[in-house]
Amino acid sequence: NLESKQIHALSANSGITIWRKEIVSVEDIKIYKQNNLIFIRSGENLIFFNQETGEIINNMVLSELTTSLISEVSLNEILVIENKNLFKRLDHRNGQILESKLLKFRADKVFKINGNYFFSDNSGQISFNSWKNRVGGEILSVKKFDGGLYLSSADNFIYSFSVKNGRLLWKKRLKSRSNLEILPSKNLLIATINEDTKTHFINLKDGKSLFDLTLEINDYYSKEPLVLGQNLILFKSK
Repeated sequence: NLESKQIHALSANSGITIWRKEIVSVEDIKIYKQNNLIFIRSGENLIFFNQETGEIINNMVLSELTTSLISEVSLNEILVIENKNLFKRLDHRNGQILESKLLKFRADKVFKINGNYFFSDNSGQISFNSWKNRVGGEILSVKKFDGGLYLSSADNFIYSFSVKNGRLLWKKRLKSRSNLEILPSKNLLIATINEDTKTHFINLKDGKSLFDLTLEINDYYSKEPLVLGQNLILFKSK
């Protein structure tokens, strides 16, 4: 309840309140179910709650200028960008700082891919280690495979960059913003557009369209594609 500045945990079966906490404000909420943790940004604080009991496990004070406070929750860590130039990795169990370093280039987001950390800002800049490059809009999705970095952007383009030096390898325009997935065994980049009827199958090496999969009329894709092993899973509305 944002107006009363309270957090309520309710039973899914009965709707009965399990626990309730009062805080100053709620600006960002992430739930990490695997470890029964809830992360909440409240003003300058990052608060760790036990999801089942509401017990406060840790309360970290961060800068009020923090942007993209919780950029990503991945296995064993929370990735944080502060003040557009400070990257932190936090232990997901207690919020302790595992790593803290100044960035060479300003950033709003961090993407963890195959153990590597890629950074972007809201205007479309992407950076990794010593290189940076830019696309035509905010970066929405990032995938990495075999020396290539693949981005979907708010300008409706898909971009491919060299991970080694940031050189643009190819770009391709779609009719709208896309979600990306990679099918490694076939060297395919799969692009879907939410609430659209087409899945685009694209050659990873040169960006050329190989074929499209079109749904029936009045059907559309409801979420991002998912690759499990050598299988591609597409989520339809019907």
